[in-house]
Amino acid sequence: MIKKLYYLFIGLSLYSCREPHKITKNDLVIKCVIVSVEVKKNISTLEPYSKYYYTTDCGEKIITNQNDVYHIGDTIKYIYVDKLKNK
Repeated sequence: MIKKLYYLFIGLSLYSCREPHKITKNDLVIKCVIVSVEVKKNISTLEPYSKYYYTTDCGEKIITNQNDVYHIGDTIKYIYVDKLKNK
């Protein structure tokens, strides 16, 4: 069992070391600006932290557990990769 976990850990480590994606001309890049933040306090003892719901002008929603990740006015890039043309 421990040997399998060890191999899984090595495999995940090597997978994360691959080269990051570079934006190509076939990729669709959409820039969205964060326009609002809503904080919802959790009353559960299993999840005692608050959740932060960020809304962009594109209608996308981002949820985080930390308040210092994004701010109103930040620009978020969404990159839609065309896997068929990038091969």
